[in-house]
Formats: sequence, C-alpha cells, structure tokens
Amino acid sequence: MNYATLTEFKRYANIPETSDDALLTDFLDWSSRFIEQWKGRRFDVRLETRLYDRPLRKRGTFGIFDSSLLVGGSWLPLRLRNDLLAVTELLNGDGTEITDFVLEPGNEFPKNRIRLQNGADFWSADNDGNDEQCISVSGWWGYHDRYPESFVDSLDNVQNDPLSAVGTSVSVSDADSVAADLHEPRFQVGQMIKVEDELMLITAVDATLNTLAVVRGYNGTTAIEHLQDVRIRIYRVMSTIVTACVRLVKWRYSQKDSDVFDKTYIVGQGTTIPTAVPYDVIAVLGARKVTL
Repeated sequence: MNYATLTEFKRYANIPETSDDALLTDFLDWSSRFIEQWKGRRFDVRLETRLYDRPLRKRGTFGIFDSSLLVGGSWLPLRLRNDLLAVTELLNGDGTEITDFVLEPGNEFPKNRIRLQNGADFWSADNDGNDEQCISVSGWWGYHDRYPESFVDSLDNVQNDPLSAVGTSVSVSDADSVAADLHEPRFQVGQMIKVEDELMLITAVDATLNTLAVVRGYNGTTAIEHLQDVRIRIYRVMSTIVTACVRLVKWRYSQKDSDVFDKTYIVGQGTTIPTAVPYDVIAVLGARKVTL
C-alpha cells in the first residue's frame, strides 16, 4: 500500500483537477517505496510467518544430558530482524507451541525481542537437531509506534448480507461520511481496511452507491465470509510518514517537467533515487539506514 492516499495529497497540494491522477498515483507509489528504502522497513501492517535461528544459551550445558532441566531464564531472547507488532503463534524448533513468553520492549512498539518466561520451555532445535531457522514466529509485522491505535473505527459496517469470501464489492452505509478520528471522507482509494482479521485494500469508492471495490485477503490475510453489520476499521499510517510521503510527491510533481534534481542509480536494484531530497523530509525521516 501507499503511505498517503491520492485524496490526502490533492487536499494538501490544493489540486482539484483529475487530469494528473494517474501520474500522482505513480508518484505516491514511488515516494512510499523511497521511504521504505531510506528507513529499511515497512510502515504498513501485514500477517506473516518468519523463521529464526535458535538463540544461544546464556550459560553452558556441560554435564547436563537432559535439556528439559534447563529453565527458560537461562536462555537468550529471540532477537528479531523485523518489526513485530503482535504474535498469533510461536512454535519451538520441535513444532510445539510456546505460550509463556513476553515481547520486548514491554511498553513500546514495535517489538524486537521475544523472551521466554522463567519456567517456560527452552528454545529447542528441530527434530533433526538443526538450530537454523527452526523457530517459527507468526504474527502482525510492521512499524507503527502506536499500534493499538493504528486501526480506527470507520463508524460504518459491512452491509452485504453476507459478504462472501470471493466478493470484491463491499457495501457500506455512507462511504463519504466521517470516520471516528474525524478524517473525511471515511473511505478513500488506497486505504487498507480491516474486517475482523481480514485486511482489504480499497481500489475504488462509489459514494453514490456506497460501495467499495477491494482486494481481498490483503497483506497475508485470508479472505473469509463476513456477516452483515460487522464493523470496518481503517488503518492509519503514522502521521510523520504520511507527511514525508506527500512532501516527496509535491517535490517530485513540481519537478516533473524540468527533471533537474540530481539522481543516484542503485546498482542491482534498478532504482533511481534523487540525492537532493527536501530538507524537511530528511528531518522527518531521520538518518538513512545503511545496509552492510
């Protein structure tokens, strides 16, 4: 998904015309991917399963032949290379589910470590004794510093009776009214919405018929049937990222005819990145992540 909608950008740039909508949509995609590359992370939410190596122990096991004698507190935490927001299932190397764990840091999002609680099962290798990529972490991944508030109430419900698992048109009560956080219109092209545990991407909005054209089972979720009157929630990208996205598009749009900014070509990625990024965008994004 893009980190700002076409509606948000046109409101910011005060562009009522529709003649450049396709170009602006391309620029929104470009700026979103630019932000991801700059920061080395994604700012949406997705459901994924990732595999990790078994963490090394904090102390040696010389003389211990029964690994069940090792308590959870003697094990290093599982350090994650990706931004974790919530766990749906944690499987040990032998395939058993682990339930006694905590996510760290405790009061912040996203999470970057999983620590076994004292007395919990130890990290185990797989059934063949392999330590590599044997721990399975399923959950919601992405970067959002206020994840519990990231999905806002649309104040609208599914009106299909029911919405089938293959249906791509969601009927709502009022497509262009106001959401709970006062954003309007409540539904916009490019938004990601959540119905129960399924994510959907809005590709078109018909404010007359009050229907949303959507991509079902988005970002790793599964399309399922939803009953009438199930609540619809809307994902809100972090406001700083939205700001950076629209500023990049405004800057790029203003350069579309002259194309005078310096460019750097990333070898092997086929990506052209301007070097003269606006200062206020750099101030918002912070230091660029260096990939070794």
